[in-house]
Amino acid sequence: SSDLAGLHARELAALLKAAGEGGPFLVIGHSYGGIIARALARQQRGSVAALFLAEGVAPGDPNITGTWQEASTDVDLARSLAAGTGLDLGSEPLVVMTASAPDRNRLDGPVYGQSDDVTQAWLAAQRRSTALSTDSIQVTARSGHELQKDSPAAVLAALDALLADLADGTPLACDARWAPLGAQCRTG
Repeated sequence: SSDLAGLHARELAALLKAAGEGGPFLVIGHSYGGIIARALARQQRGSVAALFLAEGVAPGDPNITGTWQEASTDVDLARSLAAGTGLDLGSEPLVVMTASAPDRNRLDGPVYGQSDDVTQAWLAAQRRSTALSTDSIQVTARSGHELQKDSPAAVLAALDALLADLADGTPLACDARWAPLGAQCRTG
């Protein structure tokens, strides 16, 4: 097993460089991709302008241990999580998007079968992720883990908020836009 997240972050940085892209980048990571996004932000501090973690595996979740299968490869979760550990975004914008029902892939689908304690630990780790930046919000969408499928309007609204923050330097804020989308927002 290996530190795939750190490797994937290094590969992404190399691909961006080879493509002539220098950043700064808005980096988006969903699920396992959240580990990669944090690793890239840590490795490439000057080239990441903002981070969007969409149900991203969060640091400090006590249930994320052992190995995980990703594309037929064993991922050493402790080593992969370490690739993004110690990340401090300072005041760079951060959106943590969380599902209201992270215990299932889709809101209308079957549950994973995990205990309520595991689900609560996931939600607590998502809340703690907002501490990675002093300019952060957490948006909880009415969705399962695949929130981009269950609640695409809320995902797009969160992305729009992040892009507006980047464009005008106004800190992320919770406002009336979330209620019509069935989402809740709280500042980090």
